[in-house]
Amino acid sequence: MFGQLSPSERSILVVLTIFRDLDSRLTRMSYEAMGRYAGVGSGATVSRSLKRLARLHAIQIHQGARIGATRECNAYRVTLEDDPKFLDACNCKSASRNFS
Repeated sequence: MFGQLSPSERSILVVLTIFRDLDSRLTRMSYEAMGRYAGVGSGATVSRSLKRLARLHAIQIHQGARIGATRECNAYRVTLEDDPKFLDACNCKSASRNFS
């Protein structure tokens, strides 16, 4: 499954994993910081990558709280080992490769 991700999706997934809090398992980070650490130059690419990773159930996105006119950064949980839908997708892809 990792090989089917775009380079920006792979890089962002690695950044979210490396910078996660060990206790809460959440990574709270701005798009700008994520892009800097992942080597992704555009906020639109960061956004598109995060949305695809969420659709694949590789991450969960927790919206930051709104404080007046501003909002906290979102928090992200990497769910590669936890989400049954992601694990099923991985098993189906590897099974179809083995039998084709």
